[in-house]
Amino acid sequence: MATISRDKQMITLTGRLLTPIITPRPIYKQNGCWITIVRDLETEKKGRLAIVGKLVKGERKAPTLLRGFRGFVKISCVEDSLERAREKIAAFLSQGLGSKTKEGYGRVDWIDCQVSDYQPNKPPKWKKLKFRRGLGPNYPKELQRLIIALLLHDFVHTEKHQSKIYEEVEIVDDEIREACVHHHNSLKENELLPLLQYYDGLASYIG
Repeated sequence: MATISRDKQMITLTGRLLTPIITPRPIYKQNGCWITIVRDLETEKKGRLAIVGKLVKGERKAPTLLRGFRGFVKISCVEDSLERAREKIAAFLSQGLGSKTKEGYGRVDWIDCQVSDYQPNKPPKWKKLKFRRGLGPNYPKELQRLIIALLLHDFVHTEKHQSKIYEEVEIVDDEIREACVHHHNSLKENELLPLLQYYDGLASYIG
């Protein structure tokens, strides 16, 4: 049996805060609706933080601190049925928002209500990673030889350590093999060795 797809409806209720909303965050969810506190309706930046204090009768101590926000509030509700969304939104009209509402916090002057078709946010499109086998033909030959030496120098026997895999890898290139075997020493005749020693030391320092 074929299913009939229905567009979801979104109701957005906007109001001006008369008293701060006592809540730890400027964006939270209540009764299936998102409540967002903003500083102003144009930029929709996060609401201004208001630290509200209250004296305790009969006790000599600092006022209790309540975290709240000032500004404007938007309540967004998305439902398959417009009637159901209206019922949820109507529940907020007769009550304050946040906590401590019996003490006068969270009072709102409602100024606007809009109904629109819900447009879900599309996930960002990420570029697929492409893996290249080998170094590629555009790399300079000197750089290719240096990278090969850096990759292989720990897998040969030297005067100070054995190969990390306990067996030596076979290196056909004489200059690369000589640089790997003597990377703890100095050889004037090997031009690859100073660069190998420099980047090997840099990697050890970073690690």
